[in-house]
Amino acid sequence: TIPLFLFITACLILPIRGGLQITPLNPGNVYYSQKPVLNHAATNSFWNFCFSLDNLSSTKNPYIYFESDTAPFEKKTETSQSISILNNKRPNIVLIITESFTSKVMEYFGEHKDITPYTDSLITHGILFKNFYANGDRTDKGLVSVLSGYPTQPTDAVIKYPQKTQHLPQLATELKKYAYYTRFYYGGDANFASMYSYLNQGNYNDIIDIQSFSSNERNSKWGFHDHVLLNKMSQDMDTFPQPFFTVCLTLSNHEPYDTPVEYGSNEGKTDEEKFLNTCKYTDWAIGNFIQSAKDKDWYKNTLFIIVADHGHSLPGNDDWSSLRKFRIPLIFYGDVLSVQDSVIETIAMQTDIASTLLHQLGISSVGFNFSENILSPSHPSVAFYTFNNGFGYVCKDGHIIFDQTSGKPIESEGNNKQKIDSLGKSYMQKSYSHFLGLQFGL
Repeated sequence: TIPLFLFITACLILPIRGGLQITPLNPGNVYYSQKPVLNHAATNSFWNFCFSLDNLSSTKNPYIYFESDTAPFEKKTETSQSISILNNKRPNIVLIITESFTSKVMEYFGEHKDITPYTDSLITHGILFKNFYANGDRTDKGLVSVLSGYPTQPTDAVIKYPQKTQHLPQLATELKKYAYYTRFYYGGDANFASMYSYLNQGNYNDIIDIQSFSSNERNSKWGFHDHVLLNKMSQDMDTFPQPFFTVCLTLSNHEPYDTPVEYGSNEGKTDEEKFLNTCKYTDWAIGNFIQSAKDKDWYKNTLFIIVADHGHSLPGNDDWSSLRKFRIPLIFYGDVLSVQDSVIETIAMQTDIASTLLHQLGISSVGFNFSENILSPSHPSVAFYTFNNGFGYVCKDGHIIFDQTSGKPIESEGNNKQKIDSLGKSYMQKSYSHFLGLQFGL
C-alpha cells in the first residue's frame, strides 16, 4: 500500500496545479468583479490560509541600510514645467509592450544591423528615449512598472499580491476618468503570473487573451504569435469609441524563440540566433501593424508608444545584473507628435512612462509616487532596477550594481562612488518599505 499511497499523493499535484496547461492556477483565475472584496471572497480559503502562513516573515524589510532614511518618496516633477510634444491633448494611445526587446538588437545602438529595420525607422519620425532602463527582469515586473509607475522588488513581485496591487494606481483607471475607452491585449493566458488579477483592478473595458482566439489560430507554445495578436487588435480598434487607450503585450520573443510559418523564416541553431530571429519577426509584425494603421480613420490622432517589458542577456550573454541587459528602447511615434526626429538623452526608466504620458495629456499624476516626468527640466535623470537579491542604480555621475547576498557592489563607477552607493541603497530601502505597507493602503 505504501507505493500506491505515494503514487496517489504524487497525482494530487495535477489538481493542485489546476491541469496540464503551461501556467498553474493563481488568484486571478477566480477574479470576476471590479470590487476587491468580492474577488477576495472568491479565492480558496485554504489557499489564503497557507499563503498567509508562508508570508508571516515577509513584513520585515531586508534592505535596511540607514536608520533615519525612512521618509516616503516625494515626486519632484508634479508641478514643474514640461516640454510639450503633442498637438492634441486627447489623442488615442496605443501602448505596445514588447517581450524581451532589448536595445542591443537595434542598429541605432550600434549592436546589430538588419534585425529591427522598421523600429529603427520610427526614430526619424518620432522620439527615442536613449538612456532608458527596465525596472526588472521579468514580464510580471515590467508590466506593473509601465502601467502603474511602480518599482520592482528583487526577490518578489508585487503583482502576486492582489491585496497590494488594489492600492496601486493604473494608467487605464486614470484615463477612463477622461472618457478613454480602455482595452488590454495579450496573445497568451492573462492568468499567467497573476496578471489577470492586476489587470482586473485596472478597470479595463475588456481584456483580450488566449480565450478570445479560436484554437486553430494558436501557433506558439505560449498562445498566439505577435502578428496574429496585432492583426486582431487593428481590426477591433476600428470599432472603438475615441479616444481609446489600447495596451498590447507581445510574446513571440520568449523562449523557445520560434517564429510562425507565415513569417517564412525560422533561422538559427543557437539560442542567440533564434532570439535575434524572433526580434526580427516582432519588428516585422509591428511594421505591418503600423503600416496598415495608416489607412485607418483613427491613425492621425493616435500616439504609438513602444517599450520592452524587460531586457535580455542575449545577444552577448550579458551578466544577469549588467546595465546592458536592462537597457531597453522607449519610442513615441505618430502624426499627433509636434516634435519628431528627436533623441532624449535623459536617464530614465519604465516607472517614468506613466507620469510622462499623463503630463502630456494635461492630467495629474498624483498617486504615481515613483513616476517622474522625463520631459520635465527637473527630472532627476536616474534609473533603478532590481535582479535576484540585488539592485542597480544609474545616474549622471555613474552607477552601482549591488549584490544583497554578499553585501558588496558587483560593479561601481563614478567620481563619487560613496554618494552613488548611498542614493541606490536609499531608493532600494524606501521602495521596499512602500511595498511592505501596500496591503494596508499606506
